[in-house]
Amino acid sequence: LLKNLSAEVTTSGQVISLYPKAHPSLLHEASIVLADAAFETGQDAQAEESYSRALAMTATADKNRAALTENLAASIYKQAEYARKRNDHGAAAQHFLRLKQVAPTTSLSASAQYEAASSLVTIGEWYRAAVVLEDFQKQNPTHELAEVTSRNLATIYRKNDELLKSAARLELVAANNKDTEVRRDSMLQAAELYQLAESQADTLRVYRLYTEQFPSPAEDAIESYRIIADIYRSNEDTSNYHRYLQKIISADAKAGKERTDRTRYLAAQSLLVLAEIEVNEFMAVELTKPFKKKLA
Repeated sequence: LLKNLSAEVTTSGQVISLYPKAHPSLLHEASIVLADAAFETGQDAQAEESYSRALAMTATADKNRAALTENLAASIYKQAEYARKRNDHGAAAQHFLRLKQVAPTTSLSASAQYEAASSLVTIGEWYRAAVVLEDFQKQNPTHELAEVTSRNLATIYRKNDELLKSAARLELVAANNKDTEVRRDSMLQAAELYQLAESQADTLRVYRLYTEQFPSPAEDAIESYRIIADIYRSNEDTSNYHRYLQKIISADAKAGKERTDRTRYLAAQSLLVLAEIEVNEFMAVELTKPFKKKLA
């Protein structure tokens, strides 16, 4: 079989090179034969060249055009895979991206775009990887890889110190993933990133949403209440500060087996703050005559 295919490659190549002015239908057929034989024998660059030549001679309405385009895409994809096996991820990314440009409507186009980003990440080209994944998600919103793309983008944005964009992507994951643990972890990470980015409104919003949706595990929820309370304290919002201290105390009291040394400590600290308020109010009243009235 390999001998026959090699012979087809040789013969078809000779027809094209020796008789360039032959009838277009003969050159067209020779290009297809050469392309198919090259593809089968692993000569992917030759296959790509021949499929491109054949397509240039194929009418738009030709029923074979779609199959030829798919084969062209496959020949490029195989070159990318081979480059990746050689650990040449830069070349692999270029091949994958070239496939997207040359054959954008083929079945391999979306996968090639995603794999291009993966190769770019491998060589540390975070910015280019983000651009490719953003385009992938925009063009393929319902693709099976769309959700994992959001997670990858969140990681890439964080590498690029784009904390707000990373947090926003994690919120998308939390909203769309069916796995409870993935949703919970994504929301917590988003809140932490908003806090790092000093986006106070978003920090409060996401932590509040987290505690509503995930009261368990208790330690994470109580820690979230503590962060919310601290923000209100820093803003001198005494009413909400005290309200969230009370939430810490209540959550710890209801935690049962989920109580930890940390939840007990935070609850005790909150109790102390609220008790000091009452003590200070008591101490502010002077004990003067008439004693009976003041003692009340």
